[in-house]
Parts: sequence; structure tokens; C-alpha cells
Amino acid sequence: VIYDPVLKKFRAWGKDAYEDTQAKLMESQDGIHWEDTGSRMPVYPLQNFYEQSWMYDPWDADESRRYKMTDWPYEMSIEGGPGVLAVSADGVSWKIEEQYKWFDRPGGSDTSNGIFYNPFKKVWSVFCRRHNTDRRVFITESDDLVNWTRPRLVIHPDALDPAFLQFYGMIAQPYEEDYLIGALQCFHVPSDENNEWMDGRIKMLGTTDTQLVYSCDGEQWIRSDRTPLIECAEPGEYGNGGLYTTCMAVPDEGDIYFYSIGCVSDHGIFETPSGYESHEALMLHKLRKDGFAYLEPIGGYGRLYTRPLIPQDGILALNYKAPAGSVLVQICETNKKPIPGFTFEECIPLKGDETAGMVRWKNNENMKSLIEKPVKVEIKMINARLYALKMESKLWFGNTPEPTDRL
Repeated sequence: VIYDPVLKKFRAWGKDAYEDTQAKLMESQDGIHWEDTGSRMPVYPLQNFYEQSWMYDPWDADESRRYKMTDWPYEMSIEGGPGVLAVSADGVSWKIEEQYKWFDRPGGSDTSNGIFYNPFKKVWSVFCRRHNTDRRVFITESDDLVNWTRPRLVIHPDALDPAFLQFYGMIAQPYEEDYLIGALQCFHVPSDENNEWMDGRIKMLGTTDTQLVYSCDGEQWIRSDRTPLIECAEPGEYGNGGLYTTCMAVPDEGDIYFYSIGCVSDHGIFETPSGYESHEALMLHKLRKDGFAYLEPIGGYGRLYTRPLIPQDGILALNYKAPAGSVLVQICETNKKPIPGFTFEECIPLKGDETAGMVRWKNNENMKSLIEKPVKVEIKMINARLYALKMESKLWFGNTPEPTDRL
């Protein structure tokens, strides 16, 4: 699923059943109710063909490649590969470009193979595996779609992870022009090393949930507190055994939409011992805009300071939720001394529920008088949650001699 900013619609390519030979295009105004457009993928002369991750690409100067999709033509001895790209001018009619080969290693890349553009490095990127059963997150990159780097390891289980955790795959995309936000598929497997599915195959059974991952440059990827962003569902429900978050759609306004493939049973189980046939379904998980994390008081008033900021336009907005509380803001010098005219007492309280609530004071509509002056923002709130602070600013990190635009 993607959100198409040109058509102002959610669009999805997919198949009704595993054995289907053609994917179909569905569209939706709200991301929930879908209509069949009648468009179908061509049937290719291959044993199997899987259309996978796709994207709307405003960065490409070539309009015939406005939409891009990672494709997985199945070939014996290269299971799940080689990986090629399909391109389209409208997201409807597609052409496979065999020279855009993002993966050609033996063993294939049996995962979501999420594609995105990295505006910080100015490269197209695909998350993949080094080979089929190496369940860690690798990335391959290209600045021309023809020449791709060898897969580079970016996320590997470490000592803070539970035993036997594997990473089934990952997707990511730019967010708010400042970050790359990702969803990491965490595959929890048992300690048993027996061949569980077929000869020579181990670690086939387990459940999957989703963790939040982010990056400021596409080089270093940071995992948050490692608790699930999207948890498994209840037994017998879709998403209980397998929950493979495969895309993130961000409309112009409103919530963030994560879509997952939800399975009733563990990975590798197509029929349970009780005879219950396992199925898959498209699952939607909605998240508030900027709702990846929040701060709230344990009780009473909670207070926090930002690091030193250097305002560039003087406009300060908060993403907050306080239907039964309030949020107050004061601006301080870097030594935390409140600046007259911008104190808590002079702040007009923010109440209700807003994603971009403008901060104002009784005698100051904004902070334009403080442009280019180092300040700290202090926030005091009660019965409230703070999701984001938005202000065009430069900032210091540590004891760097000059401010930077971003970290």
C-alpha cells in the first residue's frame, strides 16, 4: 500500500491468493474501504512472480519512472531472485527493467525488500537479506538504478535482544523531511534446532511483531526502546502468528497508516494440528501523526527543557493531547533563566488535542524577536501528552563550536 499524493488516494497492488498469477490494483479514499480498479499486472513467463514493495517517487527527474516496485522472479538455485525493478509513469502500467538489478546473489532475498529514496545520501535503497535464510537487515543502494552496492549489514541482533531473535525484514521511508522512519519485522523463534519444515531448513516456526526504527541519514539505524510498536494479535485472530509490517502510508493530513500481512498461525504453518487452516489478511494499524513516542507526567505537573535551539523563523508549534489538562511554554536563556514576555505566567495555555498547536504569549504572538538567539524551550504540563515540538531552528550538540541544521 502507498498513499499517492497526486491522486490523493491510497493505492495497493496485491493478490487474493498465493497461487494467483496476476496482481490487481485496488484504490481507497480512506485507506480502509477498497475498490478494484480493474487493472492487472501482466503474466510473466516465469515459474513464480511476486510484486513486492512499491513507492511514489517525486525525486526522479524521469517521469516514466515516477513509480517503482521491487520484483522477485523466482528461479531455481537463486531462490527469491534475482531482484529487479519495475517502473511506471502512472502506477498502473508497469515495465520490468532487467538492467535495474538490485539483487543477484545466490540464495535470494526472501523478505519484503522494501524500496525507498534516501534524500540525505541521494540514493535509491532496498532493504534485503544477504541470502535467503540470513534473517538480518541488509541494504543495497544506487544513485542511477543500474549500479547497486553489495548488501551492507545495518541491523543485527545484539546482547539487548532476547535469545534467538531474528529480523525477518524491514521497510522505511522519509518522514517530515528530517528522518527516515522504519518498521522492523522481529521474528521470535524457539531454541530447537531440529529440521522443522523440510530437509536442511531450521528456524521456520515462530511469531513476528514490529519494532520502530529510525535514521537521520540512512547510514546509522537506531532502534528505540525495543518494545513492539505493533504487537501480535490474540490467538485465532489475524496477526497472532505472523505480523509482517510491509508498508507505511502517510496522508497529507491525519494519521499515519501501517499495513501488515497478518497470519493466524506461526511462520511456516499452513494448517494447524487441530485442522484449522491458516490464512493471511491485510491489516491496518493507525498511529497519530508524530505519534511514535510521547512524554507525559507520572502525576501532577511534568517539566522538561530542550537543548539549546537557535530559532530561524520564530514559529513554535506543539503536537499535544490535553483534553482534561493543559500545556504551558516558556522560553529561557541557555542558563535556564526565563526571558521576560515569554514566561509560563504570560503563556496562553494549550488545551484540547492538536497536532500543530501554535504557542503564543499575552504580548507575543510568536518568537520572531528571538530569531538567531540561543534559547531553551521549557514545557510544563499536567494531564497531557506531548508528541512533538516543531520549530525551524539550528541546534548545538555537545560542545560543537558551531550550530548544525540537523543531527
